[in-house]
Amino acid sequence: MQWLSENIGTVLVALGLALLLGFVLFRLIRNKKAGKSSCSCGCDCKSCPGCAAKARADANASAEAAEKTGEKKRRTKKPTGADK
Repeated sequence: MQWLSENIGTVLVALGLALLLGFVLFRLIRNKKAGKSSCSCGCDCKSCPGCAAKARADANASAEAAEKTGEKKRRTKKPTGADK
């Protein structure tokens, strides 16, 4: 009991941090299950790194699906300054 009374401040801070961490994890898991994104822009822009990675993953998944069904999807590269 003496140890608890000497360290009550530390114990309360640790409990507060544990509760905060639990709440954050709960919200992340709930949002993930609901299909919500953690991207702050709503994943509708091309300049966001998170959106670009999602777009690449979606494009790769659709290309793989097309290959499995026997369809060939033609990919074209956009010309850059070096390609002109």
